[in-house]
Amino acid sequence: INAEYMGGWLFFIFGGSMRYTCFYTAAMGGVLIDMIPSCRPSFRTLVENLRPLQIRYYSIASSPLVNCNKISITFTVLAYTLPKTGLQRGVCTSWLRTLCEDSKSHTPIPVFLKPTPAFVMPLDLRTPIIMVGPGTGVAPFVAFLQHRQQIIAITSQDSEQRKKLNASVAADNSDLLVIGETHLFFGCRSRTSDFLFGNNIEEFLKDGTLSFLHLALSQEGESGRWYGGCYVQDKMMESSIRICYLLLSCKAHFYVCGDARTMARDVKRILLDMLEEVEGLSGEEATAVFEHLQSLGRYHEDIY
Repeated sequence: INAEYMGGWLFFIFGGSMRYTCFYTAAMGGVLIDMIPSCRPSFRTLVENLRPLQIRYYSIASSPLVNCNKISITFTVLAYTLPKTGLQRGVCTSWLRTLCEDSKSHTPIPVFLKPTPAFVMPLDLRTPIIMVGPGTGVAPFVAFLQHRQQIIAITSQDSEQRKKLNASVAADNSDLLVIGETHLFFGCRSRTSDFLFGNNIEEFLKDGTLSFLHLALSQEGESGRWYGGCYVQDKMMESSIRICYLLLSCKAHFYVCGDARTMARDVKRILLDMLEEVEGLSGEEATAVFEHLQSLGRYHEDIY
């Protein structure tokens, strides 16, 4: 290998360039040594320069009001193929999958809690909430809806008890429980392959915990027709008038969970576009409204 070629690689690897970061992330580092045949580090040197295993963060997908002794998480089992070594599997997700498949396993899993005070439901049930979570990003919203379902049930029981204790309560709507709208924008490939928590979501719709489900299917047509796929951003645009009304007139809270690289950025862009088109705002005015929502603590992100 000539000096110019090696010099280019040294700059590529050690020069702090963004190209190396992108390459390493995409290739998982597994083919890097193969691309420089003369590079044969000792085993010790190789191990010392490997990245340490990173902490894995998973959103809790269950409410303590349902079971205070159990939590649920959702994860995608990582698998990818490298040219020479073939199929590779993610370290943590593959291990977790093995534990899930072994019903007799009692292997302890070390965990810790990371508080997310900026990603919680509003206390007032009358406050509308808009949730955007494609794929495993739906996990915290299942917990939200479980929690909301339990609170509604408890509050309804208390209301009935108050009515029984107070015979003078008028038989009108003054004591009825008022609940804000809940919208879930969920994206997956198809209903049959990865419609996560499908049964739970259907139950939330049936009992009114969830007002509207906006299901975006990227690999399945609607009503027998194929339009090249649909994503949560498309479903948001279909409901742009309602979203703007809830945000600006009903003090709704907006939640986003999932991919930080593309999805979260696209959701923000679509929301700004909606404010411009529906409300007739300029780009600067739409940005100001968005930043105001953030300052009020009504735009929440749990992205990774």
